[in-house]
Amino acid sequence: MTEKAREKKTSASTKAKTTPELFLAKCTPAMQPVFTSILDEATRRSYTIYWGTTGFSVRTTINGTLTSFLYGYPPDRLEVYTGYLPVDEDGREHLRADWLKLGVFRRQGEHTLRAILAGNLPANVDAAFSAVMDQVDTLIQG
Repeated sequence: MTEKAREKKTSASTKAKTTPELFLAKCTPAMQPVFTSILDEATRRSYTIYWGTTGFSVRTTINGTLTSFLYGYPPDRLEVYTGYLPVDEDGREHLRADWLKLGVFRRQGEHTLRAILAGNLPANVDAAFSAVMDQVDTLIQG
């Protein structure tokens, strides 16, 4: 590895992680209480919240491994990733169909549902994410 490549790798790996305060400061005013509510609910359920360089992931233990299933990015984006959930593809498709009916998400790729919550927020956005967490809890408790 060249010195320049080594320096680049070192600087990339030491990039500072965000904090809840910095994250919320980058969010739209309308989204701040939504993100706060989702993070509070994840904490209440004893999920792990991992802070990355710009956003966060919500993790739970699935088959002995800490696994992310929910991601948040400023200023107004939330994603649910179904690829790691402990169900077969038919089960994942059923979950995605149920969650799409909530009116908050749209498909974004094979395993991702995305909610971009700019402008007028759906009234049920908190309920939608609680429903996702309820179903994840049911899956992991088997």
